[in-house]
Amino acid sequence: MIAANNQQDYSMLNAPIALRRFILSACIAVSAALASSVARGGGFEGVPLRVVTFNVKEGVGAPGSSSFNVIGDFLTTVTQNPGSGNTGLNPDIVALQECRSDANLLAFRDQFLPGYTYHRTNLADFGGNFNAFFVRGDLNVVHVLERFIGGPRNLLRLVIEVPGAGNLLAVYNVHFKAFGDQQSQNQRRLNAIESGIFVYNDLTLGLDLTGDNIRETPPPYGIFMGDLNSNNNFDGTITNLFTHINLGVPTGILNLPVESIGGAMSGGQPFIATFPGSNARLDYICLDNELASVFDANGDGQFSQDELNSMGFVYYSGDDQGAQSNGNASATSFASDHRPVVFDVYLPLAAQPCPGDVNGDGIVDFADLSAVLGEFGAAFDFADLSAVLANFGADCNA
Repeated sequence: MIAANNQQDYSMLNAPIALRRFILSACIAVSAALASSVARGGGFEGVPLRVVTFNVKEGVGAPGSSSFNVIGDFLTTVTQNPGSGNTGLNPDIVALQECRSDANLLAFRDQFLPGYTYHRTNLADFGGNFNAFFVRGDLNVVHVLERFIGGPRNLLRLVIEVPGAGNLLAVYNVHFKAFGDQQSQNQRRLNAIESGIFVYNDLTLGLDLTGDNIRETPPPYGIFMGDLNSNNNFDGTITNLFTHINLGVPTGILNLPVESIGGAMSGGQPFIATFPGSNARLDYICLDNELASVFDANGDGQFSQDELNSMGFVYYSGDDQGAQSNGNASATSFASDHRPVVFDVYLPLAAQPCPGDVNGDGIVDFADLSAVLGEFGAAFDFADLSAVLANFGADCNA
């Protein structure tokens, strides 16, 4: 290296023999590192999360009841018959609609989703129904908010710190107004408008977690779930969930109609019904653009049905002969008049430290090696030198 006075720096000749031998052998490793490349494996990258939305139809039932037990066959992390090859859906986050009883829900949680946290809206509709979440215990719920969106049921939003993820995650649970009469359609349209504005502000401006009307966080990742009571938006009542009513721009979440497992396998007309009684799609999971982009295999900004199906599925337990309902192939038929929607999402990873990048420019190169050797034994030691050599050539900005 060249010293500041433009004289050749021979200080390395005075380094201990052990250090010089270490550097000599390490230079060989550097050459190999420069010639190597990192191969990425198949599949999707990111922190995996399985999210489920499910309208349980007038509550999960009392402990020991048939509805309680059959819902627990699939909405669970508990394998009832170890070694059978059957299990539950193993969700990480569950959004429920038409909940009725805290006691029943807590009993359900303790039996079928042990260790999960429970969160609900305070307001119930005139029938006693409310929205609730179960969240895997190691996912840190840092904020809970209930918001009026025009009735009859409030939106429930959780903000979650997911270990390893690069950002906060906001999950939204809604149950829009049902029925097709004009008054009900107008109320459902208002539900969509208010939700769309609310989500747009979160995903564009960030989050206010302190109640001071200052959005102190960056925009989170967003997952919007629930029973929207509009069959694939055939009536246009939920358009403004996806397009801002005032600005005319996308709100930031996408309409993503996935198929049932059986529908995806059979091909033909997509089978997206979540309410089989009327062959209707009423239940939705909507991802933000960043989370959805993971599944855009050809990068064209659109989603084929195959790409949509790679995100998740509508679960009919007969489609897999009960493999994800602890062997009960008829579980979803008896659990509710709705079917659960399941998405496997991948949150972008948190930026990792860049070992060996001692000058902080995001690249491990000769400048870092020079800095370490120039102050070896003072500011740097063998651990620092080893980090530079092990990661030589790495571009942490890539």
